[in-house]
Amino acid sequence: MGLSIVPLPKRIKSRKHARKVTSEYHRITERLHHTTSSDERAKCAAELQAIGGVDAYQQASQFNTALHSTSRWVARRLRAHGVLAAGKPPPHVLEIGAINTQLLDTPGLHVRALDLNSQDARIEQRDFLTLPLGGALEASGASRPYDALVCSMARC
Repeated sequence: MGLSIVPLPKRIKSRKHARKVTSEYHRITERLHHTTSSDERAKCAAELQAIGGVDAYQQASQFNTALHSTSRWVARRLRAHGVLAAGKPPPHVLEIGAINTQLLDTPGLHVRALDLNSQDARIEQRDFLTLPLGGALEASGASRPYDALVCSMARC
């Protein structure tokens, strides 16, 4: 049995490279999702490996999101809809496909961040489809619906 050595993905240093990696990853995984051919599946797997796989995709996504404060945008939207307001309790937010900890670090929000391939210890590595119904848990143990869901660049 031979040992397969996979090179580490190149460090993402430019927006152009990051966009290329994320675009290719989505294009390939979309093909993979729709194919029933084992040959096409193997071809997609090889293409994913060639671009660095999920690790390169995560790195590219982190690079892209570091350039834009998505948490500020989310907070503005929550304020505009009256969910985040002075005098109101902090809203409970579920972030699906969390690529960074920006929302976790946003003052005034209670955030639960999930990702299938978490790259940070504060982001739960979990499929949100496996969550029990009902939302966040109160201190009493009762469930409470989330006030907002954030789902950016997550495949639905």
